[in-house]
Amino acid sequence: MTLRNTIKNLSKSLFLDQDTTRSIDSLIANVSEKAQRYFLHDLHLIGAFGSYSRNTLLPRQMDSRTVIDVMVCLNISSKMASDHLNYLQQFVEHVFPNQNFSRTPRSLTLHFSPYPVRLLPAVASDAAAYRIPARSTAGWLYINPTECMRRLEFADQFNRGMVRPLIRVAKYWNATHDYPFHPFEIEQAIINKGYQYSGGLFSAPDLFDYVYDFLTHPPTMQETLTWKLQAIRRTQIYLERARRLDAGSRKQAAIKCITKVLPPIPTKPTTNIGQVWLGA
Repeated sequence: MTLRNTIKNLSKSLFLDQDTTRSIDSLIANVSEKAQRYFLHDLHLIGAFGSYSRNTLLPRQMDSRTVIDVMVCLNISSKMASDHLNYLQQFVEHVFPNQNFSRTPRSLTLHFSPYPVRLLPAVASDAAAYRIPARSTAGWLYINPTECMRRLEFADQFNRGMVRPLIRVAKYWNATHDYPFHPFEIEQAIINKGYQYSGGLFSAPDLFDYVYDFLTHPPTMQETLTWKLQAIRRTQIYLERARRLDAGSRKQAAIKCITKVLPPIPTKPTTNIGQVWLGA
């Protein structure tokens, strides 16, 4: 086992397996069908959104904050996010009367086990764009899911399939370090980085080169809190040490070093998402 194989194996463990994906798809379809029957003509669009739709979602045993985002666009006149959330809450209380849920100023989450479903209200902006409640303000955030996917696909193809694995490893690092960054910030920073390793920075790059480059040059922080800076600095020290040990043929020492910042995957739970209660 080498340092580079360790990173490759880690990235493979961060994919959702086919059984989990099928169960999540069934869960989204069930919620969508109930929403269509409940809202009828007042429903403009409902569907998977966020990391799951882009195939960059981490399994929940690797990230306890993992949720399935579902965007719900209603045909109502109000542009207030609170009004849209009121409609969604009425839907949840009527269709899933025994299901625990929680509400924030921007979303409503159904606490299915093991994967919660977060309903995000949206307002149609144009043919391919929408507005969803912003995280940091009371306003709306303009988004274009189709363009986000196009940019991700282009970056991944241009970098020979390295970008999605890099996103997953970076998100795993983020989760194991108490979330210095919002996961979407990580995705966007990686996509915007414009890697051009083919014949450029590395003649034959592999995933470790991408992980090393990104985690030693992370996104600029909006909040320079001490614990966040310490987490990044500690990571940079261990990555550099691991790379030196690997170059010096101290393979096992390099692997031990990298696990200080990218720990082994925890044991997979036995909960079957297909057994969650989905209401009447």
